[in-house]
Amino acid sequence: MDILDIFLNKYSYKFPKGYPDMNNEQDVLLMESLLSELGINEEEDKDLTFEQCKEILRTKAELKNEYIDKIVAIYNTQPKEDQESFLKNFRKYSINNNDLNLILKIYKAYIGISDEKSGGLGRGEITVLLGVKDSKSGGKNEKDIKIGENEKYEVKELTKGKEFRSAADGSITNSTFQKHYVYLMSLLKLINKDNNKAEQIDEKKKKNATKETETIQDLVSRLIIYYNSKYTTGNINEGILDDIRYNLLPKIKSYTKTEADDIEKLYIKIGDKKYEIDKVILNTDGKPESVKLGLEVKEQEALIAKLLKHPWVKNPKELDDNLNEIWLGYLKTVKGLIIYNDDKFNFFDSSNAKKEFYPCRVAQNQIFLKLESARKSPPSDEETEVQ
Repeated sequence: MDILDIFLNKYSYKFPKGYPDMNNEQDVLLMESLLSELGINEEEDKDLTFEQCKEILRTKAELKNEYIDKIVAIYNTQPKEDQESFLKNFRKYSINNNDLNLILKIYKAYIGISDEKSGGLGRGEITVLLGVKDSKSGGKNEKDIKIGENEKYEVKELTKGKEFRSAADGSITNSTFQKHYVYLMSLLKLINKDNNKAEQIDEKKKKNATKETETIQDLVSRLIIYYNSKYTTGNINEGILDDIRYNLLPKIKSYTKTEADDIEKLYIKIGDKKYEIDKVILNTDGKPESVKLGLEVKEQEALIAKLLKHPWVKNPKELDDNLNEIWLGYLKTVKGLIIYNDDKFNFFDSSNAKKEFYPCRVAQNQIFLKLESARKSPPSDEETEVQ
């Protein structure tokens, strides 16, 4: 006796026509409910046809037709045994490392179906949807994979085997990190606003400069150039963050002390105000012809006092704490991450993801996460010494 006979013998009286009318929504819902009570899942009991699989992908997995068409195109080119495996294993697995890698083995041909450039599905998502029971696509505005209302997962591929980009929940916009970064750079820009190095510094030359030859003023000028040219697109690369962490923040106190001393030594008084002398221009006789005035001394001293009170200057570790705050907030939005790397799937629940990845840089206002094993060691004190 097949499943249909069992069902009709027991429940035909519940349907007005004596059988479930598949064109009647109420009959379909009642049938699904009764099958569930019996512990019967017809999809699991026998292999589906490919047409049934397509309908499930459209209605239950909530895949758009454009992706289903790509699945169809690949399926039609596969040998018969691969097509049989597709149908036999369709949406029967759970989210764990063993099942995910079995899914990858069966549905590897579909791994490349994606549309990341337009904000659509990312690489690997289709493969997961083909293999994981009850999974559905989150689309553009949700998490990559959803199961029910509460289980949400992100599918990410490690670029160059090391990092991946967060979704919108990993945005730095209005975060403590962004506020502190913008405030730090605004102070540096004001303190150095009459320093021509910020406009004239040769970036290529400075890239090749050793830490011994690059002064703290050169570093500040380079950071300001980067901030002006890159931050407008929401980008902060790992090297710039390392420069702030290891080269700038530990040196600001001694730098600002030196600047304050210089201010006291080189100034000109106009009325009751003192102005820093930034540059003395000599004539052909070697005598002073003119001077270029910088900030008023009191204003400069007030800016330096603010710089010394900046949270990152007071505690350089807070820069990383601010980035981690965004990372941990992002992890709260998902049950886990499915990472595709080296032809393997790895599942990380939130607690393991926290241990295995760290926020390394920012691109278009979203944090990028990198494997802890790929993190550079902080330079020694000698390497960070600025002459």
